[in-house]
Amino acid sequence: MNKLYITVAVMLACLSAPLALQAAGPCMPTKKCEPPPCEFFEQIKMKQAVKRLFSKPKVRQQLIRQAGGDNAEAARLLNEFVEKKAAKLGKKLRCPWKNPLPPPGFETNPSCEIIAKLSTGDETMNRESALSKLDTCSEFIEAAYDHEQVHKDICFKTNSVERANEGITVYAAEERAGYTQELKSLRASLEQFWYSCSAESSAETARQIAAAGISVLKSKTPKSRAKNAPPVKGN
Repeated sequence: MNKLYITVAVMLACLSAPLALQAAGPCMPTKKCEPPPCEFFEQIKMKQAVKRLFSKPKVRQQLIRQAGGDNAEAARLLNEFVEKKAAKLGKKLRCPWKNPLPPPGFETNPSCEIIAKLSTGDETMNRESALSKLDTCSEFIEAAYDHEQVHKDICFKTNSVERANEGITVYAAEERAGYTQELKSLRASLEQFWYSCSAESSAETARQIAAAGISVLKSKTPKSRAKNAPPVKGN
């Protein structure tokens, strides 16, 4: 089974493959402490929502019964379940997604290669190529490849038959691990921004950052925050 990767482009019916081939750039402010774009917070919110869809034991049990006890078929049904739920979530997105554009979908194929799903067709694409070609936030690309690296590492350890027939529990756990890494990467970028710009940020920005899972308690001095800020890829 190809690993599911839900993107904003999937969730927005009007944006099935929105990207031109242009270089990605950072969405986090690099000089002035301007607020991060609305889309950055929405990306985190969407990834949290999809991860939760893979974290419902009752749903998995229901799908196993629906599949007649066939665990591999239940995994396929879970994939369909998440896609349908994600499409509904897409109707609730509030940001314009024009600047930045949504990232494309990605998947890890049976040959353990990462595929970018573009309007021109699927393309094998490593991290460096994606950052040089895809017109979206570089942080989104870095996070997506951190996600796909989870699938790629597991792909190298298992054969294609095992991958195609894995059960719903294994499949759900792998997807949760992928989204965990993706959220970790996105939050690291947001955390670095907060370490640098908390003193100049508004209460609304602080609220959004807290909702994204970042502590906004000012228990550290600005100097210690900058010293301990985690490195962020792509900036």
